[in-house]
Amino acid sequence: MSAERALRALLVFDVDGTLCDSSSADGLLPVEWQSQQDFTAWYEAVRNTDFPPMRGAKAMVAALLANQPGADVYVMSARPVCVLDATEAWIARHFPELHGAKFWFRWEDDVLSSVESKMARLIVLADPTTYLQVTVVDDDEKMMAPCLTAGYTFVPAWQITRRVEQARG
Repeated sequence: MSAERALRALLVFDVDGTLCDSSSADGLLPVEWQSQQDFTAWYEAVRNTDFPPMRGAKAMVAALLANQPGADVYVMSARPVCVLDATEAWIARHFPELHGAKFWFRWEDDVLSSVESKMARLIVLADPTTYLQVTVVDDDEKMMAPCLTAGYTFVPAWQITRRVEQARG
């Protein structure tokens, strides 16, 4: 492994609540669910709605990319692979600066919680022999502790949104 590769950074962006403001479809999410089938209406909304980006998300992405030039970039979501194409198209429209990012979405049979699913994937992605720094940007507060415990930098998306709202007065 080359020294250059070992010095790389990894940036990982969540989708909903971090990059994408899909809150208008939150009413379609089941309160209790037994399988991915319970999310059918929400999946249809993802496929057919051009949700706006979260406030401050474009500036946040630009700043993180500028601060970590050459970083490997992943878009990681608790969304399942059945909406991957729609999400990739949405990212291309709203975040062209993420062109070339790799995507990780959960498999249809993944029954882990969002945090468990993402952390299991991060442990594989964020190989310490490959990445010197790992930055995870997510709106889920439950992601913070496991990310920090693993030695990753955690950027809470809700703070970005709050700062933008405060700046607007």
